[in-house]
Amino acid sequence: MQLIRNCWRSDKIRYLVIGSWNTAFAYAMFIICHELLSPPLTLREALTCSWIIGVSQAFLTQRTLVWRSKERIHAEFAKFFVVSAAQYGVDVVALTVAVDWLHLPVLASQLIIALIIIACTYYAMREWTFTQSRTSRLADESTTEPRS
Repeated sequence: MQLIRNCWRSDKIRYLVIGSWNTAFAYAMFIICHELLSPPLTLREALTCSWIIGVSQAFLTQRTLVWRSKERIHAEFAKFFVVSAAQYGVDVVALTVAVDWLHLPVLASQLIIALIIIACTYYAMREWTFTQSRTSRLADESTTEPRS
């Protein structure tokens, strides 16, 4: 149990665990939108629909479980949305190239693209979106005496 608690203290571990959940959730939403709602949804519409659902869920889990933020929710959501919109733009372009130009399978392409994007967005979330909560948390941790 102590090992788990020690590991959970790391924002990288929390991001990896929660990010894995968020990826699985968003991927499941993409499968539902693509396989069950298509047609009438096009590939990009299915991606957009799943992205909207996934971003909302990811913000809540990252804010509370990864970054443990207590800062103003509106400001953080706005920054989270900007990072996620950039992520979405990269996703649309990459998925279009993979499926339309390279003729790769849709679901496998989306999974690989999502995994690459996750690694890149960790730094944006840590250094920009949740900066204040991270700074506050580090200050609190440096003033707290370790327990024996």
